[in-house]
Amino acid sequence: MRMGGSLMQVYKRSCIALLALLMVAGFDARAYGAPRRPFRGGGHPVPATSIGRYRLHNHPNGPKGPPLYGLRLDGLLTLDRHDVFTFDFDAPESAMFMDLSATGIHIFGHAFGGLDRGRGYKAGSTGVFLIDFKYDSGVSALRRDRGMPDIAVTGGCSLSNSGTIQAMFGSNQTPIPLVAKCGRRGNSFRFGDKNGSGHRGFDGLSGWGRLNHNGLRHMKASDFLFTAEKIPEPSSLALLCLGLPLLMSRRRAGNR
Repeated sequence: MRMGGSLMQVYKRSCIALLALLMVAGFDARAYGAPRRPFRGGGHPVPATSIGRYRLHNHPNGPKGPPLYGLRLDGLLTLDRHDVFTFDFDAPESAMFMDLSATGIHIFGHAFGGLDRGRGYKAGSTGVFLIDFKYDSGVSALRRDRGMPDIAVTGGCSLSNSGTIQAMFGSNQTPIPLVAKCGRRGNSFRFGDKNGSGHRGFDGLSGWGRLNHNGLRHMKASDFLFTAEKIPEPSSLALLCLGLPLLMSRRRAGNR
């Protein structure tokens, strides 16, 4: 009985921890509902196995690190292209996420960042920024991908693939517009493991894509560059929390 009680305590703590994780992640049950009809544009529909919510982290190969970052927007607050602004997705104050659906990508959350002076931020330049960006045009899976089918945004460089970043400190907290920036082949964003070889030496999942801000021409460099891990689907967590008590009660009954 003591062992059963101990297992029950472990179960309770696990469920509480999982519930807390979902609350911190800002879980929206609709994100895990039935996927919308597949995207009919260029490429293939986003695979059902890729759809879900991801927690975003710094990429280990950001050229201006340390500090490491998941987003870089040069000249963001100063409009000087020589001023490097980076955003630390793994800072204690940060919580960045990405929702991937059958037809779109939503990157959102809050991140700590500021004017990057190399090995640290300029004093007085740092704080928390709200980030909200959507790719809802030209999203599809790449063909003939040897690894996980990478998701790409192609031919979607328009105001429809856009968002904002907003400083939550200082005297100017006006949202700053962000717009996708297309490369030479019309690609503006990619997410995956780059044909199984990884992106910039990271063999897991990465997201990368160039951006414009403040309504200006592209400032080199301004881009997403992050790694990602998929958050377990809540349906699986719910089944775990609902099923364990029944299983344990049956085991106790069988031991009597």
